[in-house]
Amino acid sequence: MARAAQYIVIDDPNMYAFNAELDFNVPFNCYLNRPSILTWMMDLSMNDGTASLEVSINAVPSYNGTYSNNLYIPVQEVINPNVLLWGKNMIFFNSSSTASSWFTAIISDVVLWIEVDV
Repeated sequence: MARAAQYIVIDDPNMYAFNAELDFNVPFNCYLNRPSILTWMMDLSMNDGTASLEVSINAVPSYNGTYSNNLYIPVQEVINPNVLLWGKNMIFFNSSSTASSWFTAIISDVVLWIEVDV
């Protein structure tokens, strides 16, 4: 059987990355034992200090990054095999900061690339 890449749009609008949970579905023709690629846009703003972002899928830690500047960047992370499940899955974004006065973390355009049978 032939294989192809397929994308799943998990979320498009901007959302604050403070304990943000998103549900998404993985089709039954997905190869769960193959890595997948998670991508998103990240907008971090703070007056000083550092910021961190943790991402987990199905309670499995999948990304942990620390940043020291204001930025607006695309991020991608390879998700290990056997983290995804057929059917309903949950992704969790959580951010924190050492900023002394203000900090904002916005996530958008969350897309998952998977390998499927065609």
